[in-house]
Amino acid sequence: MSPHLRIESPGLGVSIQDRGRLGHRRIGVPRSGALDPLRLAAANGLAGNPADAAALEITLAGPLLQAVGGPIRVALGGPLDAVLEAADGTRCPVPAWSTATLHDGDRLRVGAPRGVGYLAVAGGLRTPPQLGSRATYA
Repeated sequence: MSPHLRIESPGLGVSIQDRGRLGHRRIGVPRSGALDPLRLAAANGLAGNPADAAALEITLAGPLLQAVGGPIRVALGGPLDAVLEAADGTRCPVPAWSTATLHDGDRLRVGAPRGVGYLAVAGGLRTPPQLGSRATYA
């Protein structure tokens, strides 16, 4: 099994976003996409992804994620902090605009952003694209 993140708690106002769906308004599909494309691009850059790759957009309360089969590198973009809870019980802060590597069993507790923040995963999110985008439209 390949390394992945297990969602232990989804947070509030957390969605998957990328650059959005372009060219489908004529059939009634809105663009959607990231609220702050520059922060999305920055988080993806820190994670080593293309600027428009899908990431978690966090608006109200962050998720609690666990690494399964790690290591998994994540990056925080925007006014967003997190705490890495290692499998051995140690805890360390993950400040905004930084990266962290989670190993098997480690948990990442993402706090509430002061605005909108992004959590990018190195290698991207494996969700199926719909009409050329992985963006959530609520």
